[in-house]
Amino acid sequence: MKKIIILSVLILSVLYIPKVFAENEKLGFTNENGVYISSESYKRLINLGFTDEEIANMDSIKYENNKDIDSHLLAKKTVYIKTTEYFLNTMPSALHGTLPIRVEEKYLSKENFFRELNQSKENNNSSTNEFASSAVDSYKSMTVTISDKGTSGGYRVKNSVVWYKMPAIRDYDLLEIEVDNAVKIEKTDRAGQQSWKLCNGSDCYKGQQNYDYNSTAWQGDKDLHQLILKPNLKNDEWDGLKKYSVTELSLYIYGDLSKVNDNLNIKLINAIGTYSHDRKINTDVMTANLEANVNW
Repeated sequence: MKKIIILSVLILSVLYIPKVFAENEKLGFTNENGVYISSESYKRLINLGFTDEEIANMDSIKYENNKDIDSHLLAKKTVYIKTTEYFLNTMPSALHGTLPIRVEEKYLSKENFFRELNQSKENNNSSTNEFASSAVDSYKSMTVTISDKGTSGGYRVKNSVVWYKMPAIRDYDLLEIEVDNAVKIEKTDRAGQQSWKLCNGSDCYKGQQNYDYNSTAWQGDKDLHQLILKPNLKNDEWDGLKKYSVTELSLYIYGDLSKVNDNLNIKLINAIGTYSHDRKINTDVMTANLEANVNW
């Protein structure tokens, strides 16, 4: 009996490795892409604004590009929004181009957001059954961060979006960061990613789309004060008669800042994060303003 208990504890410890870094700084772990993440690099990635989920899905290229940046998280802001789409017909379909006749948006506190989300799941109003209703709820959050890149020099801005409950209609969205005129984001200093999970019952698989600096998904290259990605949100897929529904989806973009003029003495960095769920109607936009005191 003692051997079984000890084995259970060891299994739980492996499953929760990212959570114990604070207790044992010598631990590291291998993420879902087979990339070994050391504890020190994990801390640096967190300070650059990456989440546990993003680190778990990070590929070797992004890891190598970020693991040695001695960063410090200067500012962070998260907003939570619930969107309700109303449809004329009771079977909204992205394949047939159905658009909502009305959209309502509500910013919620973190506590209310997750309470309503959990209630929605308990009521069996999940993304796989939403198409039977003329009123469809979706839930998402957006987090904007500003980080000091330490000895590497300069600063970084990042914008992340997590869909906790998918919308009925999926299309090309816009994920943006805008900074003030004293700083700029060079074209070569940007990156992004979209990650997803598709399931048919307990049969699930994951995937991701990376956007490097020269991806065609980037928009507005002429304005160096804006970072804009136009990703095509992952849709449900069919394998014969089996439908795999998107149950998890997240996106992020980041860019490194430089001064417009090297002689400038910058004391404050402003960043505005925006996310637009684009369904050919001018609604469902979430915004977060953030600022950080610097001596640059």
